Amino acid sequence: MANRAERDGQDRINETSKSVRHTSQRTYSKFFGVRFTAPVKPGDALETQVWEVGPGPAGTTEVTFVTKNLTTGKIALGGGIAYIKKSPSSKL
Repeated sequence: MANRAERDGQDRINETSKSVRHTSQRTYSKFFGVRFTAPVKPGDALETQVWEVGPGPAGTTEVTFVTKNLTTGKIALGGGIAYIKKSPSSKL
């Protein structure tokens, strides 16, 4: 069973992953990596900034990102990288 710190960390990664994938197009992650750089407490306000770098492997798009803790001013998740694949639009 995971301890509370592990669950909180996984929750942080899950929320950041959702932020990275949030675009007007449907996307899904092919790879997602990040480094914890500072602790976050429940109730802290977080902001994720994402930059599209360019083409990634196997038809994906490479993005980098950081998540800043607005409460403390520190970077909570740094060195983030993801390869995302955009899904084709529905033809309904």
